[in-house]
Amino acid sequence: METTLPFPFVISVGTFSEGLTREQVSVLGAPFFHADDKTLASNTDFQAYFDVSAVQSYEDIVSLLDRGARRVFVDTERLPEYADFRDRVAPTVSTLDLSAATSNGLLVKDFDPSSSRVDEFVKQASEKKLTNLFVKPVSGTNLETFIEIAQKAHAIPIIPADALTVNKDDSTRLSLAKVIASLCKSDRTDGLLPTVVCDESSTALGLAYSSQESISEAIRTRTGVYQSRKRGLWYKGATSGDTQELLQVSLDCDNDAIKFVVRQKGRFCHLEQDGCFGNLTGIARLEKTLKARKESAPEGSYTARLFNDEKLLRAKIMEEAEELCDAKTKDDVAFEAADLIYFALTKAVSAGVSVADIEKSLDAKGWKVKRRKGDAKGKWAEKEGIKTDAPAPAKAAPAPAPQSNGAKSDKILMRRYDASKVSAAEVTEVLKRPSQKSPEAILNIVKPIIDEVRSGGDKAVLSYTHKFEKATSLTSPVLRAPFPEEAMKLSEESIKAIDISFENIRKFHAAQKEDKPLHVETMPGVVCSRMSRPIERVGLYIPGGTACSRPSRPWNRRRSTCRQSRSGTMASNQ
Repeated sequence: METTLPFPFVISVGTFSEGLTREQVSVLGAPFFHADDKTLASNTDFQAYFDVSAVQSYEDIVSLLDRGARRVFVDTERLPEYADFRDRVAPTVSTLDLSAATSNGLLVKDFDPSSSRVDEFVKQASEKKLTNLFVKPVSGTNLETFIEIAQKAHAIPIIPADALTVNKDDSTRLSLAKVIASLCKSDRTDGLLPTVVCDESSTALGLAYSSQESISEAIRTRTGVYQSRKRGLWYKGATSGDTQELLQVSLDCDNDAIKFVVRQKGRFCHLEQDGCFGNLTGIARLEKTLKARKESAPEGSYTARLFNDEKLLRAKIMEEAEELCDAKTKDDVAFEAADLIYFALTKAVSAGVSVADIEKSLDAKGWKVKRRKGDAKGKWAEKEGIKTDAPAPAKAAPAPAPQSNGAKSDKILMRRYDASKVSAAEVTEVLKRPSQKSPEAILNIVKPIIDEVRSGGDKAVLSYTHKFEKATSLTSPVLRAPFPEEAMKLSEESIKAIDISFENIRKFHAAQKEDKPLHVETMPGVVCSRMSRPIERVGLYIPGGTACSRPSRPWNRRRSTCRQSRSGTMASNQ
């Protein structure tokens, strides 16, 4: 089938614990994720497809689109909410029903190839020729059968990453290269696929050929590996040192040619030129020159001077930007733009930024769905005589929302501020941090207290308890039995808070508890052991306040030992 995807299938990604690794999936282009409120933000570095039917928040889904998600799939009843995002939102269903399909696509989940309705589904899908019809199999599906049915239906199969492999010795999973080969068509008698090799800026470096074996090896090693028509597998740079890091693999629109995007070290061509079609030109050539100058510049190099003089580079960028703005003719604009690009790219290379990084940033901006007004800022607007609105005063913090009559959620949510929707003054206000005293100032406050407790003993401790804790009814720093009845009563809220804290600690440390001593034979006859023993006395530091305090870690790590101790001392910063 024809598709604008890198391959006529996508990889469904889970935890990367088995099958294909995260790096190998990244080489294949856009993967597929099932997102929920907990995992939503963990995979946005991929240009991915997301099933967001388990995500409740409209804003979270829009933010996902804004961060570059290629398409999200929502429940059919929620589809009208996302009408503004057109071709990037499509419905999802869990039955073999194509009636919910839109021009933007459809995701059919829990696809079972053994269902009695599959033949009718394939027939309808073939007749309708739906674009962007995605099918996701039920667990335990025979993937080869599933892929074959998806092809007949002109659908895009979603294949689990943990069911695929690029390891030829792994017979328990389906070979990724075999899947790719089954979806390709070569017009050569030897079955090899023409392979266009490009750099990060999509400049063609040369032509090679790929086989099922070479594709698997290239993805496994993430290097340039091709099929030589004379010598078998060809590991580019194995002898010359001009190696390649494989960044992406994709098929062309007819599935009869393959493209490798690589980060080339040295030259691709065997001749004294960058690629088989000649040397680099334009911005690619400039970038190569700038990188070379940064590493080793000839004496008197102006570019080296710019790298070493940040103020000069800054001044030249602003100078050339102004000259570009003042240019009138076509030739003058081209000339001044070239100058500005030279200085701007010098700034980028000095900061370790490549042209590919800049292009990636441009592409990311193109996928955004949230836009700022784009007005000129401050002094630049004033210089051109543009009137700007005065910054809006910071808004008061919103009043807490009234409690609903429904069940109260225990979910802890971070407050969010969208810089594109609030004023600069608000952003500045929320970024403020509480003032911090210097260590010397803190010590000057603490030392008199320590000295007084050392000299005054319990009387001083009691005095400070009255002062700081406001516990003025205490007449002794130690509560002695029998305890007063009122001291034994807690509010339901306090009881619940203590129970939650106790259960969190118990659950975490129970998972670490060892049933028996650990014994490891590190080499023949040498056995190393780890065991728990009770200790006579232990001091516990119990953190207070609102932050997770590092001194709590020894307590966390020694819980089981501390419980066995015969006596102990506790200290708190509250």
